[in-house]
Amino acid sequence: MDITVGVMPASEIAGLQVGIDEGFFEEEGLNVTTQFAAGGSALVPALIAGDVQFSFASAAQTVPALSEGLPIRVVAPAATSGENQSLIVSADSPFTSVEDLAGKRIGVVLVNSLADFLTRGTFEEAGLAATDFEPLEIAYPDAFAALEAGRTDAAFISEPFQTTAVQAGARIIAYPFLEVNGGDPLVSTEWITTNQYAESNPDVVERFERAILKANAYASENEQAARDAVRTLLPDVDPDVLADMVLPTWPTEFDPDSYEVIIGLLTNYGTLTDPPSIEDILPAEG
Repeated sequence: MDITVGVMPASEIAGLQVGIDEGFFEEEGLNVTTQFAAGGSALVPALIAGDVQFSFASAAQTVPALSEGLPIRVVAPAATSGENQSLIVSADSPFTSVEDLAGKRIGVVLVNSLADFLTRGTFEEAGLAATDFEPLEIAYPDAFAALEAGRTDAAFISEPFQTTAVQAGARIIAYPFLEVNGGDPLVSTEWITTNQYAESNPDVVERFERAILKANAYASENEQAARDAVRTLLPDVDPDVLADMVLPTWPTEFDPDSYEVIIGLLTNYGTLTDPPSIEDILPAEG
């Protein structure tokens, strides 16, 4: 059975790539073709349009989509976020803590993005007002250069750019995903399909779920296989960065508490007013 899966260049996708490399999808009779999107915002529309049968998605996309009534459903967890994303400052910065950043400029990729909301949550966890910084739109690849040029005081950054920046002298002062979740990583991404496809092809969905969960377990237990998969997904990244970059983990079960945290971020700092219930987000067990 041929299936096309929507993805983007990111280490979080490595579970899927490991499943392809190790033959877990083949064992389930699935021939997987990946279709890369230019950015995360293009993934759900491609799924709805029928261009792909399954897609990678951020919970920050999935939760609002379900709230708006889009006909999608979550199939399996993709990856966690923890120490693979951080707030960084330049090597010579006088700032050493989140508290020091009160009233300062912080690059957050996009204003009103999950990075922005995570930064606001991190500020509140530090006892500051969630609005006590100036958010600047600075893309991950440009974050370290912006720090060095003095265009921002700190920046939210993700791998592999985090390791590139640290190797060049940047300092990490907080891990926002951990800060807002009591020190634990968040299951922040998932694999999704459409309601129509799931209802028409329940066996394929079950086989995809079995294969990806097996792949996630293998990736989490075999670091070299995971790094080889990341190398396939990110071929232009410097090998020294790939060797040192902090990997996510690839869970084999959902964490409802993670979704509660994400819903809280989206409702407290974003525009989500009618969040779906956890039962409406996550697939029923069994």
